[in-house]
Amino acid sequence: MSRRSLALLAVSVVAFGLSATSCGGGKSASEDAVQIVKAFYTDVNANEIDKAMQYVAVEAVFINPTGKYTGRAAVRDFLQRGALQGIVFEHTNFRVDGGRVVYDFRVKQGAVLVASGNDGLTVVKDGKIVFDGTEATEP
Repeated sequence: MSRRSLALLAVSVVAFGLSATSCGGGKSASEDAVQIVKAFYTDVNANEIDKAMQYVAVEAVFINPTGKYTGRAAVRDFLQRGALQGIVFEHTNFRVDGGRVVYDFRVKQGAVLVASGNDGLTVVKDGKIVFDGTEATEP
């Protein structure tokens, strides 16, 4: 097999894998919700805020110790400020509870731990994040 054929095969496999992932790839709705939350925070941590916003619903509400951010524009502004300040989100132990994605979290600014807990909570509906906060801030 030529190098060109191998390269074409590799691109085809990757493209097929990506399309299966973006279409759900046979995963359950709860697995898809976890993947959406992970992809969102991966993009946020990479300072790719515009890319991250594809996962946020128009009516989204984010609540955290710095305030309540309602709607895409407010959420985008909050995330962009955080990116400029070097804020990084670390999430582990993802699980689904009652249709909500819950996780342990650590928020850092550089090497400084700003917040942490085991009550992180994100609600995903129709493939978009509609709420992000904690058990204490859930509407």
